[in-house]
Amino acid sequence: MKLYDEKICARAEKILSQLTLREKIGQMVMFNSRNVKMLREKYSYEEIAEKFPFGSFFSGCDVIGLVGKRMKGIDDVKAINEHSKLPLLVAGDLENGAGGEPMPCQIVLGATHDLKLAYDFGRVIAQRGRSEGFHWTFAPVGDIILNWLAPAIGMRALGSDPEFVADMCCEIIRGMQSNGLFATLKHFPGDGADFRNQHIGVAVDDMSKEEWDRTFGVVYRKTIAAGVASIMGAHISLPCVDDRNFPSILSDKITTGLLRDELQFDGVLVTDALIMGGFVSFRPYEKRMITMVNAGCDVLLWPEPDIFDLLEKAVAAGDVKESRIDEAALRALKMKVASGVLDENPPAAKDATDYQLIADTIAEKGLVLACDRNKVLPLDKDKVKEMLVVVVDTVDNLKLDHLEDDPRIKIMLDGFLERGAHLTIRANGNCLDLFDEELRGVHYDAIVMLFPFTPYLQTKISGTPLENVWQMSNTLHTNPVVVSLCSPYIATENPNTPAAVVNVCSHCPASQRAAVKAIYGEIPFTGKSPVDLKLDGFAMDAWDEIHYNCLEK
Repeated sequence: MKLYDEKICARAEKILSQLTLREKIGQMVMFNSRNVKMLREKYSYEEIAEKFPFGSFFSGCDVIGLVGKRMKGIDDVKAINEHSKLPLLVAGDLENGAGGEPMPCQIVLGATHDLKLAYDFGRVIAQRGRSEGFHWTFAPVGDIILNWLAPAIGMRALGSDPEFVADMCCEIIRGMQSNGLFATLKHFPGDGADFRNQHIGVAVDDMSKEEWDRTFGVVYRKTIAAGVASIMGAHISLPCVDDRNFPSILSDKITTGLLRDELQFDGVLVTDALIMGGFVSFRPYEKRMITMVNAGCDVLLWPEPDIFDLLEKAVAAGDVKESRIDEAALRALKMKVASGVLDENPPAAKDATDYQLIADTIAEKGLVLACDRNKVLPLDKDKVKEMLVVVVDTVDNLKLDHLEDDPRIKIMLDGFLERGAHLTIRANGNCLDLFDEELRGVHYDAIVMLFPFTPYLQTKISGTPLENVWQMSNTLHTNPVVVSLCSPYIATENPNTPAAVVNVCSHCPASQRAAVKAIYGEIPFTGKSPVDLKLDGFAMDAWDEIHYNCLEK
């Protein structure tokens, strides 16, 4: 699909012809606040703009927790733009919004199965993002959860069905790009098939080409046809295309052969972060940077400032063709021209007046009741007066002296209090804690177990928190209500659990509010899990058929 009209292309080509080699290299470079901070230790803003004329700036992202805060680095962007030949494009990981409350995670959107909501999700993120100063987002996540042990995308992907993921992504992209925010589909050639985490090492899509075509290939073909402006290359290998097991951004066979030649993508190929384990393990540094550019990458995410000298040296030595630099810079310039940042009077950004409404709607429609075979829910506020709340997480993530102030659960706790419950709050526990309390005659009207894992590097439960999956089933009389604010797979750990398991899969305020409403029966559970939870239940059906006279009431 042709991304830009002839006028934009011609203007970009004219600008390219007026740039020096170093300035063209700069259009390939995206720095962040760390890079600028290090340069500021030696240079003024004017000197940075002259010596290191980078083309785009990455502002901290929602995954790391910036949503609701002032855009990181905005003062640097303004100062550098005052001295730059070309203004910077500002990008960020707006997977869940920008400014104000975050949106629910993409898996919650997937649980709504609502294409109109997918468009609105993209639209309001774009409108809010542009009003906050962004031009470009590294979203949506187009990965497919094919392996439930995939660690990095358990909340960030839309689901497991390729056609469904593709259709939802297309609507998100349309919502974003029709409202002035360039979208990026990630993580090419596809995350979610391997249990390995590309932040730590190279993940491997160990499938045949036919399998890739039926899964990730569906998503990329549809979104490229829909006009996605950018694709992010990942530290993921695809041996069926490149049997050297190189991550995609080091493989010309994957980036150029598959993405450019076969899939006919002509937008910007931006790398994933160049500090990640799946990339930095390929040493030496200079060799991997040159190989990455030769493989076909256009915009480099967080290279070190010496990238300018290195690529100038590589071009002079004939290791990188200047035509490869031109090709990459031109793609970046087309995006820059199309963004309007080069215009004297760029169109004013229009904020989303219904941003919160869309967040609340997704949160409520995306709640999934994973299991409740003992009909624990809904809770009756007239009967639930004494409630035990067990907060389950790694010790590092818990503020043990102030559990009630944890923003990941505070809105839920306040909701329980507002409905008349007196709360006893504690963290984690032994597998026998609830069982032994009941033996001692301790009684609670309800037990609620909250799993608020932070999903950046982990969604699979392990260590001490895993013992609490054991604890949630080891009771005599009171069956807990389990609320997963991260992984959709808590019930999968024990499909026979007597607990009611609610998949909220996001600890944003909208999702917390929705969860409390649904737990008390004020709104229905209408979400349908977009991933297979592997809850067959046949064992319990057979178990219920066994009867003993002495146990009958």
